Amino acid sequence: MTERKDSEPDHTSRAQLLGASGKVIAAAGAAIAGTSLAAGASTSAALIAGGVAGVATGILEVVRRIGTWATTQREATWVSWWEHVSASYGATDIDDILRGRLDEPAVRATILQSLKSLENVVDPCVIPALGVLTAKYLPERKPDSFFRKLSRMLCEITTEEEFRGLQSLMRGVSASSVPDEVLHVVARSALEVVGRNYSNGPGMYIYVQQGDHRGMHFVGTAPDTSYLFHVVKSNGFGTEFSGGLGGGGATDSSIVISKTTASMICAIIEPGAA
Repeated sequence: MTERKDSEPDHTSRAQLLGASGKVIAAAGAAIAGTSLAAGASTSAALIAGGVAGVATGILEVVRRIGTWATTQREATWVSWWEHVSASYGATDIDDILRGRLDEPAVRATILQSLKSLENVVDPCVIPALGVLTAKYLPERKPDSFFRKLSRMLCEITTEEEFRGLQSLMRGVSASSVPDEVLHVVARSALEVVGRNYSNGPGMYIYVQQGDHRGMHFVGTAPDTSYLFHVVKSNGFGTEFSGGLGGGGATDSSIVISKTTASMICAIIEPGAA
């Protein structure tokens, strides 16, 4: 058995980057050699080797810079996340709570699952919400289906505008006086009817077809409501409405979300509104 050298790096992500760069370097070398042969150049083996080495050095430098940037970004993300975890405890010092408890299954599972999610964050605007979510589970609760699904959904939010749209959707549903059994939300690119409960602009609306709450109740806007609804539904927090849309205007998509679910999500992504 070959012993592992102490100097051998143990950074999987960086190893993967360097492994990928090796393929790029090999391809670059083959391209240089192929071009030379096609042109009928009589370049010596030494010059070809020198050219490949130069390309390799350039690519490795780029990879090193990417690795340094990624490490810096990862550390900044962790710091920001932990600040929001701590802030969610108010006057209680979470560091003292967790001191000596990091080996407990619930604590380890929550922190490791949170760190895994942070690796997949696209826009840092969701980091505060991930911090609040972690704080809700520490130190006693293990990550459950809600924890995992909400973490995954937040990682699929790509811009701050999308996140605001998600906040508007969940806030609007959770605060609505419309009963669950008749509540669903539609996204419209345009709405032509104007009235007491109507709007003439694009956006998300709670649409009630009959009864005391009949009408179009404005919820908010999002840069791409179809994508937002898809993200919510694909992570198990909503379903497609199957009762027919109607109501005038152009309906792009629809979603059914229970008020209980919306309230639970709102408590994480917009604590002040819950």
